[in-house]
Amino acid sequence: MEKAVVLPAFLSVLLCGIAFSTNLDYPFCHSTMDGYDGCLYSIAARNFNNYGIGKLRFGLCYDPGPVREHPEITLNHPPMVPLLVAFNFSLFGEREISARAVPFVFSLLAVLLFFLFLKNLFEGSAWFALAGVLAAAGQVVWTYYATLVDPMGPGILFVTAGALWAAERWLDSGKRAHLAWANFFLVFGFLVSWVSFFLAGLLGMWAVFFAKERKLPERFSFWILALVSGLLLLGWRAAASQVGPSPGIVESAGRWSILGMISGNGPISFSQALARVISFHKNLFFLPVTLLGLLGGISLLAFKRSLAGSRSLLLILVPVGVGLLQIIFFLQGAYIHEYFQLSLAPGLGFLAAFFFFLLWKKIPRFGRAILFLAVLVGVASLFRGYIETRRRWAPLLPHISEVKTAGRKLASLTSPEETLVSPLPPLFVLGFYAERRILCGFKDPGVLLETWRAWGGKLPGIGGVILWKDGSPDFVKVLKKIKLKGPIEMGPFNFWDARF
Repeated sequence: MEKAVVLPAFLSVLLCGIAFSTNLDYPFCHSTMDGYDGCLYSIAARNFNNYGIGKLRFGLCYDPGPVREHPEITLNHPPMVPLLVAFNFSLFGEREISARAVPFVFSLLAVLLFFLFLKNLFEGSAWFALAGVLAAAGQVVWTYYATLVDPMGPGILFVTAGALWAAERWLDSGKRAHLAWANFFLVFGFLVSWVSFFLAGLLGMWAVFFAKERKLPERFSFWILALVSGLLLLGWRAAASQVGPSPGIVESAGRWSILGMISGNGPISFSQALARVISFHKNLFFLPVTLLGLLGGISLLAFKRSLAGSRSLLLILVPVGVGLLQIIFFLQGAYIHEYFQLSLAPGLGFLAAFFFFLLWKKIPRFGRAILFLAVLVGVASLFRGYIETRRRWAPLLPHISEVKTAGRKLASLTSPEETLVSPLPPLFVLGFYAERRILCGFKDPGVLLETWRAWGGKLPGIGGVILWKDGSPDFVKVLKKIKLKGPIEMGPFNFWDARF
């Protein structure tokens, strides 16, 4: 790396690393997606270590309880993220920082690779590359979710960054080694998230139409690789589904994708989803960067024929396309999860930097001022993302350890073989810390009463009931009637002991 590049590259990784590290060692919190997803995939990672990869056939098991003969697995995501978390757990123990280190490293590697990619696009200008990286990384959707343990998290950014860097190098040099690297990142991406297939499709489209001096098989390699990998992953799903019960492809598509909405199986309308996605965008993106990104995109399309290296510059549009396709195809997921917009952040930030780069080329006499303004916008974006991330976490900090403490207490009150029941939504955070199986969504207290009567005043196999503190009055009446021991306070929960 040239000496002139070292300082801006170092600054990009250092500043982004500081912005991304806010919650690295925080306990998982049940009221955030960071906590919910973090524990969900940490449980899957724990089960890879407990059951063994061979037993699960790379399927994801979200059961926080003890090992059982026939585990229930889910094939809704490829296994790479939980596998890497499992590796960290085996080395450093089951700690929050061990889990979050995986997406944190993904985020930092993405920053470095995006920097190298932009430096090549911006004619070797490392400072414009720095501006683009900071503008992208400073979006709240990245600073806040930089440590999100989820297949839809920063792993997608790492894969996108690596594939774009290698594809640009391949177009410039024609070396097969660079093409091999691009395909390597795509294969890794297929094991991280289904979104990587959008990346392969768009990258293949760029290669077929804009890399015409390269050999035809090389240009089609991205599409061929996606097709072969897709068939192999379908084979994996078929093989892994034999381990235990698991939702199929049709069920998953109906739940999360726009296909379910079109078929009428979705719980929301298109207009509801679109309104929610727009409201998320307003909160997660820095408006000046969004507006500059739109100007940059329009300028790129308007001046692409007159710009040197325009075919490479068109690669900036690839992450924009990936982000939009993810939101549109997984529209029901984007309605629920604001972090589904994460993959849109790089493209907007890069286009904002490109707008300044284009001004710099068109008005060279104001070059230094334009460069200074570009870097200033990038720094302002990152600073805003950092401050907003800390603001989001601030009200949670006084009580952030409550669920972790409650989980430890629950573990001391119950036996691993017993199942706990609750009318509450999935309690993956509590289950992760307690290492107990919690049957949630148990809405009807009358069923509990009937079971108790049928078994002669016993609840076989049930260790207790978990409720919100001062909540679920109908359940409390039944629990008092069948004389469960309680309530025992556990942070935000009450526990009723069912062992008579």
